[in-house]
Amino acid sequence: MAINLASKYSDQIAEVFTRASFIKGKTAETFDLTGVKTLKVYTPITVEEVDYDRDGGLARYGDVAEMQDVVQELTMTQDKAFTLTIDKGNNLDQNLVKNAADMLRLQLNEKSTPAADKYAFRRFVTMAGTIAESAAKPTKADIISKIADASQALDDALVPDDNRYLYLTSEMYKLVCTSDEFAGVDVLARQSIAKGVCGEVFGMHVVRVPKSYLPEDVYFLVAHKDAVLMPYKIADAKVHEDPVGVSGALIEGRHYYDAYVLGAKCGGVYALVAADTVSDAPVVASGKITAGSGAAIRYTLDGSDPRYSDSAKDYIADTALTADEGCDYDEEMELDLSSLEPLCACPHQPDNVIPLKDVEKKKVQQVFIGSCTNASYSDIAKAALVFQGRHVNENVSCTCGISSRQIYVQLMRDGYLEMLINAGVRLLELACGPCCAIGQSPATNGVAVRTSNRNFKGRAGNPTAEIYLVNPENAAATAIVGTFATAEEVMGADLERLAQVKEPEEYPIEDSMIIRPLSEEEAKKVEVVRGPNIKPLPVPEAPTQHLKAPISLKTVDNITTDDITPASAEFSSMRSNIPLMSQYCYHRYDPSFASRAKEMGQSIIIGGENYGQGSSREHAAINPMYLGVKAVIAKSIARIHKGNLINHGIIPMVFADPADYDRLDMEDVLEIDGLLDQMQSREVEIADVTKGFTFKARLELSDSELEVISCGGQLRYLKKQLEESRK
Repeated sequence: MAINLASKYSDQIAEVFTRASFIKGKTAETFDLTGVKTLKVYTPITVEEVDYDRDGGLARYGDVAEMQDVVQELTMTQDKAFTLTIDKGNNLDQNLVKNAADMLRLQLNEKSTPAADKYAFRRFVTMAGTIAESAAKPTKADIISKIADASQALDDALVPDDNRYLYLTSEMYKLVCTSDEFAGVDVLARQSIAKGVCGEVFGMHVVRVPKSYLPEDVYFLVAHKDAVLMPYKIADAKVHEDPVGVSGALIEGRHYYDAYVLGAKCGGVYALVAADTVSDAPVVASGKITAGSGAAIRYTLDGSDPRYSDSAKDYIADTALTADEGCDYDEEMELDLSSLEPLCACPHQPDNVIPLKDVEKKKVQQVFIGSCTNASYSDIAKAALVFQGRHVNENVSCTCGISSRQIYVQLMRDGYLEMLINAGVRLLELACGPCCAIGQSPATNGVAVRTSNRNFKGRAGNPTAEIYLVNPENAAATAIVGTFATAEEVMGADLERLAQVKEPEEYPIEDSMIIRPLSEEEAKKVEVVRGPNIKPLPVPEAPTQHLKAPISLKTVDNITTDDITPASAEFSSMRSNIPLMSQYCYHRYDPSFASRAKEMGQSIIIGGENYGQGSSREHAAINPMYLGVKAVIAKSIARIHKGNLINHGIIPMVFADPADYDRLDMEDVLEIDGLLDQMQSREVEIADVTKGFTFKARLELSDSELEVISCGGQLRYLKKQLEESRK
């Protein structure tokens, strides 16, 4: 029989741990144990004060905001265990249990608690909001001054005065007691508040700890109770009577613990350490990170402090940035950077790239610089420097679209916009425009040079035009010369000026035009005003076990989203009217598709390679969905478009054998039995009822994507999630 001491003696064990530990009872308790090793920490977030508005009606005190908690889920990393035996001695169960409990108490006092405390102090120092360095070891002449610096740091961080603890080694505590600078501390030291707590210094409770408890080269630590956390959980503590091989009792124990500094309150932790104890910033060079011998580097990608970030990653220094041993690659590419030269994407594919110097010197009628691509501060600034002191060719129309209001303002402050305007460049509003043919459509059979990222046929609004893609500085040179040219040809030796352009460290932010979200109550009163050209978004039904539908369209390779839903000012005006816009689905590729698909009721599209390449517009999925398309089976599907198909309930499949593409024809009837069941295996068997053969298609989906498409798309999936959360 085994007696569980963790439950039988839980109160006593907790009490003993509290008395024995230097830390327990001096840390925050605002957490919930949510699992075996996990806990949630709650940090309330207050709101900013506003001016009282006498005429503000119900909002006199400002907009109502619910007080929120920042909830952080942490995992205890320390998982410790012990085992020991007690000679039988006395066969009475009661005495045996009593002896076992005494031994457990002794184990906690002598081993477990000191180990946990040392670990916690090390963590608190490492994660302290302020880690101050001292060039020399404190003396009795300056120890009080250094403690005063710590107190001031906490004051400046608005840390409450109460529940501040000053952890001193016996050596440092002796300096405090003998310091002439702090009269009366010897009297306070005799007023022991609790074990190890000896008086106060600057309102901070002094806790004297053994020298071995604080990390080496750490002189003292100050921590506010609410800034640090030390969760502790006894997972198992049992005594086994007469187990095999033991005459008496076998005690086994296991406990979890960890220590944290709460990121939102890290200003409440201050450590004084010896100089050079804090590691220098890591050096990154030649594909290698160096930060001391074998030092661990913890980093984040969002700029937050990695000590408190849930998304932080670990990297061990002095190891080359190389791939895992034995890994495989789909493709390898070697680049000789010294051989790079200006390139140009020729009509009608972005990957139809040749050196700019090899492009035929055709006359150019239009140049467009910018868009949401290639319209950063440095892109526009470099183009402006090419234009400085020069003018757009009289036969060229040149426009510029800047990607954001912040960049626009910064370019204006630095004089670059003036350079563009003086050169004859027309500035466009900060919105979609030439890319999707909302203005600046090229001339019939014209040549346009742009810095945007797509040049599909008809993409700019005129299917007869030729669109070439280059970088901003070469686009500027082309606008000046009137035919394809490089910035070097225009600027000569001044080309080096472009290398001096750097992105600003920060941009001017002015968000007064952003409308603040309404409170939940106010939002319920809002009426969504829809004009006659605005219709509700259609929501597809979830797929069923049986699908039988004809092929409504068979496409070639590299079908673009422009082929599916044309881009232009005319069609963009229909974006909120799917019943109307869907009538033009595949209008340029197959004008009869919309009426045919609608007549079929439900249908399937067959695609070639790279189906749905190009713009990320979701209407290229919404319109076919509205017309009853249930699935797309293609040789391959462009990544972004595949995501849009999933979001709007169209099942994306790829041929297991691409040769099956050639066996299918328009209006063949396809049938799938047990569709939902087959989807779970990511492979579906499809019958061509018209021709009497079967073939297979794969679903290249993640678990979450499979769940979304099984619900009928993202909206139905989110609705399901919301309903489940309310149960």
